[in-house]
Amino acid sequence: MLQSFDAADLRKTEWIGRVDAYGETYYHANKYKVNTYLAPVSEYSTIFRLAELYLIRSEARAQLNDLDGAIDDIDEIRGRAGLPLISAVDPGIDKPGLLNAVLTEKQHELFTEWGHRWLDLKRTGKIDEVMEVVLPAKRADGVWKNEMQWYPIYYIELQNNPNL
Repeated sequence: MLQSFDAADLRKTEWIGRVDAYGETYYHANKYKVNTYLAPVSEYSTIFRLAELYLIRSEARAQLNDLDGAIDDIDEIRGRAGLPLISAVDPGIDKPGLLNAVLTEKQHELFTEWGHRWLDLKRTGKIDEVMEVVLPAKRADGVWKNEMQWYPIYYIELQNNPNL
């Protein structure tokens, strides 16, 4: 995740904290700055942000072949993040490229928020492509299986309803 940010992306420097301890470097989400339970709440837990609305609309516009409108929406997010605007660097971007750009912006903009990335990967059919790279390093058997994307159903529920 950390390596996927563009070097100029302000979200990387503003939203990711770093701690060096015992010769190791640890990174953590630092998007929400209230970091003590003694301080009065000065920020709120946001469920639906304006940036998310822009990215949802950008994807919808791209799917409807309104590529100029999709570029306008994604550029709102990129501009705030200090990144070059697509309208300036790649105004002729095609639909698949634009949809991938939206997915990347959602990854960076919405990390640590409500499982957006997981749901986006499942919805777009990219779950296997990503998890075959990410998961093997985390599992003893080193294997990602497509059925791992589904939420588990309790055994008792399977016994109660054999149609599941």
